[in-house]
Amino acid sequence: ARGGDGLRANHDVTQIIREVIQLIRAMSKYRQCEIVFDRSEPCVLEINGSEIKQVVLNLVANALDAIEDASQQVDRRPRLSGPTPHSHKSSEGWPTTEVSTVATGRLDIRLTELTDHIELEFHDSGCGMTADVLRKIFNPFFTTKPTGQGTGLGLPICHRIVTEHGGRLAATSSGPGQGSTFRLSLPRAAISQQKAA
Repeated sequence: ARGGDGLRANHDVTQIIREVIQLIRAMSKYRQCEIVFDRSEPCVLEINGSEIKQVVLNLVANALDAIEDASQQVDRRPRLSGPTPHSHKSSEGWPTTEVSTVATGRLDIRLTELTDHIELEFHDSGCGMTADVLRKIFNPFFTTKPTGQGTGLGLPICHRIVTEHGGRLAATSSGPGQGSTFRLSLPRAAISQQKAA
């Protein structure tokens, strides 16, 4: 069976997202990232719950990794601090450069119910992507992460799962430093042709 057809049942997508957020917030690596998901109303779809949870977890973790990368790039850029009561001066009396260690970043998750499908949007304030990266993002073994930190399989697997559910997964970014948005759509009714295919 494709897309876990035999394991499909009614699952609340709102609850799946809340469980993923709870799991992620327990990880110290992501404690300084803000995750915003305001929806409380149930959104029940006939899906393979564990597969869709895997997709949501991967998209959230990737977004938070991008936020962390962006904050580290900012942290590595020295800033000239103005004269304040707490600023330090060199022996010549000039303000010294200070490096910020405060991680800032936000992931907004939105769930929208439309007539024949739902849309999930994951918008992060992370490091963004070039047009070249966007073209390759769903290719197996393509990764922008350092060696040993990514297999390049997470997003291709997510794309396959969503496609086998009759949905779509797409990524957009205005460029490096501009954040990214992943949009996931899933049909409101189970796609019967998947079982016939």
